[in-house]
Amino acid sequence: MSSMIRVFDIETTGVDAKEDRIVEVAAYDVNPFDWTITAAGSRFCNPGRSIPPGASAVHHLILSDLTDCPLFGEVWPSFYDPKITVYAAHNSEFEASFLPTPFGVDWICTYKCALHAWPDAPAHSNQVIRYWREFDARPNFYREMASPSHRAGPDAYVTAHLLVDLLDLASVAQLNACSKQAKRYPVLTFGKHYGMKWADVPADYLEWLRDGKHDMDQDWRIGARRELARRQ
Repeated sequence: MSSMIRVFDIETTGVDAKEDRIVEVAAYDVNPFDWTITAAGSRFCNPGRSIPPGASAVHHLILSDLTDCPLFGEVWPSFYDPKITVYAAHNSEFEASFLPTPFGVDWICTYKCALHAWPDAPAHSNQVIRYWREFDARPNFYREMASPSHRAGPDAYVTAHLLVDLLDLASVAQLNACSKQAKRYPVLTFGKHYGMKWADVPADYLEWLRDGKHDMDQDWRIGARRELARRQ
């Protein structure tokens, strides 16, 4: 069994794993014992369907860039190593919904772990954490490999360095456990109490957030429930 953690990033035609397809996949391996980072591969993929303008506006890939590229199913075997049993990604729920995760593999979500580790960060995207934690000032961080953002290779590279920072604070098992929990948003990012910390949000709003009929993700309900329980 390998001790490596394989860090993935993908670019896609959209966010629906049932309808959308991968257009680019990249991975880096992180050794959790000596924190070395090595490239595991980067490939373009023909999605076999159109790429909506909104998706191209994020990663700047268009269908003609990918016409001669293999389908994702043809490149996945080069990324699969049966000895690696821990994968990671920034917002791993997204990557896990697209990638054929083998049985027995655990995911580390560096986004959830960053929320928990650094609640006072100005934001928690991998690129914001990169600059907030001053990756670019480190001798083993190569800026040219981290650009452009919203491309699989550079984003996987940044996330791998983010994972190394997290491993300085917690074990692989602890990061894995944190990744299975709800996201711990430090402040509200919507509504009339935008930017307010949980401790300052009025109780009636927390009750609405916990019980109300809204389409926000369950993590907000769980956060409201947690804060109300804390006050009791």
